[in-house]
Amino acid sequence: MTVREATQLDFEGIYGLLARLNSTSFSKSDWQKIVSVNFNAEHTHYGYVLEVENKILGFIGTIFTERIINGEMHRFCNFHSWIVDPSVKTGGMALLLKVLKLKDHVVTNFTASEVPYKIFKSLKFREIEYKNYKLLPLQSHKSRSKIKIYNINDQNAGQLLGQEELKLYNDHKIFENTQFLYLKQDDLYSFVICKKRSYVPNVFNKISILKSALKDILALSEIHYISHPEVFFNGFSNTGNAVNICRKLGWSMGVLVADRYIPKNCVVKKKYYPSKRPYVYRYADNDELIDTLYSEFFILNF
Repeated sequence: MTVREATQLDFEGIYGLLARLNSTSFSKSDWQKIVSVNFNAEHTHYGYVLEVENKILGFIGTIFTERIINGEMHRFCNFHSWIVDPSVKTGGMALLLKVLKLKDHVVTNFTASEVPYKIFKSLKFREIEYKNYKLLPLQSHKSRSKIKIYNINDQNAGQLLGQEELKLYNDHKIFENTQFLYLKQDDLYSFVICKKRSYVPNVFNKISILKSALKDILALSEIHYISHPEVFFNGFSNTGNAVNICRKLGWSMGVLVADRYIPKNCVVKKKYYPSKRPYVYRYADNDELIDTLYSEFFILNF
């Protein structure tokens, strides 16, 4: 039994494992993206594979990044798609230990199911406490300051964004359903990175044909990164601005955001939206540095 770094040449063996998952939403070409995108010059591999007699029987995916946050360099490793063949279940820990040895990185996982989550908690992973809220454009507060709202694209990104946020834009613009927004209020601005996410209101859930049709039309924009959040939420608290923001986001029905990004004194109307999975991390004093960029949410588009 051998654990080694995974390369693009290992994809067929890796896919043989991933194809067994109870998920019909990802095609083979979707899964291939996890061995196609790399953001780090030092770590050029895509995770680790477990081999037995030259056959791949286990895999854990990794996404390495280096980011300057608040003027300091931080290294991250987000891991995902941890899977082993039932014949070598004990090999699963050998894969995970490869990731746990990266003590000079902030190690994160955002998509753990129930069993892996329990394992991570037993290994002293800390959980990011958050609740998701849905913000619809029907608001009541009247913002005193004018908010200018722009879509970020290749034509204006270099003019509006600083060096580090320009890198975030360039690294994520390749991903499907990714949206970039820039809000300006006086001398402050907010840069927001969202992903469009299918959303069908509960009123349509009992009508299967209608629900299926609307699933491809209606969406919320989920915030994965936001700078100066007070600018964004002050703007969204006004109905006119909120409608304009949703229009700029491709006529999104609203915004989905974790409460950890919402300022305490914010007056925006919001409604609780059940969270999907726990976010866990190791090797960081707190979760202030952590967002969900550079993750399988973007690479696998979910």
